[in-house]
Amino acid sequence: MLNHQTVNTKELLIKSANSGIELQNKDGSFPKGINGPWNHIDTPVRNTAHWAYLLYSVYLITGDKKFYNSAINACNFLINPKNRPYGIIFYCRELISNNKNKIRSNGLIGQCWAIESLILIGKHEKNQEYLEIARNVILAHPFNKNKFSNVDIDNKIYNNNTLNQQIWFAYIILYLGINEYIPQINLILENLITIDDNGCANHLIKSTGKKELSIGYHSFILTGLARIYNLYPNFNFFSSEKFKKMLKYPLNNKINSPYAWQYNPTGIELYYTWKTFNISNDDNTLKQQIENHFNFKENLMNKNTIDKHTLSARIYELCYLLEGNDHV
Repeated sequence: MLNHQTVNTKELLIKSANSGIELQNKDGSFPKGINGPWNHIDTPVRNTAHWAYLLYSVYLITGDKKFYNSAINACNFLINPKNRPYGIIFYCRELISNNKNKIRSNGLIGQCWAIESLILIGKHEKNQEYLEIARNVILAHPFNKNKFSNVDIDNKIYNNNTLNQQIWFAYIILYLGINEYIPQINLILENLITIDDNGCANHLIKSTGKKELSIGYHSFILTGLARIYNLYPNFNFFSSEKFKKMLKYPLNNKINSPYAWQYNPTGIELYYTWKTFNISNDDNTLKQQIENHFNFKENLMNKNTIDKHTLSARIYELCYLLEGNDHV
């Protein structure tokens, strides 16, 4: 249980960063996870990128060079050509039993996670190599019928019908500053988002899919939308009744799904979203996330989860609470 009435975000990030450094391998990588309840065999790319974002953010908070050095080592691992074996797309997930539906890029979201820290650090350090790699990844994904397509590591193109991935890819585009994609992002917001009668966003485009998926990913979808809003608040979607209903859903319903809390860090995501849109300053969901999943003995968010390495890394989303529109 927490010893404080409110969550000290900076303190938790610094604690996690100190513990995270101890997990880093000599090549700069961090332990890979299993993509939570999906139980996929991830490569180290995803978690390494999350840790790079956290470590560099903590460096900006503290000025301590050990966090800077660790973050740069993580980025050097990410940009190693072995992680982009065909030159552009990051290798994020290993194939399982030749399952053709499990592409090695992990779709749009795999690429978002891979380049998010490169954009953050590339901007601050004026590292054009990081930014160019990120740009090439984005530009490799074609836009067709109001949505972006998946591209696998061998540059083969596949359909993508997953809502959270479309929204997060839109955020990453704006984060890098490719504003010429604003019309396409507007089409995504206006045409792809559907909700049930309660306001829960359908995880799959134009389909309710599994209800537990929609419930578990709702806060993650809202976080992606909050990231977009912080960068470009002028989309009409943000004043729509549909979006207002989406914001109210978590206030009126218990978020209970194997894809929430112990995989998607629901408490962090809801608190960040509510602060972004001035819905609530109540940090009970944030406290619930920390109380149930942060291990104060190890100073890692690795408690009560089947994927301790991924959940530990996903505390990086706390960094969003310290950021303004310029991302730190």
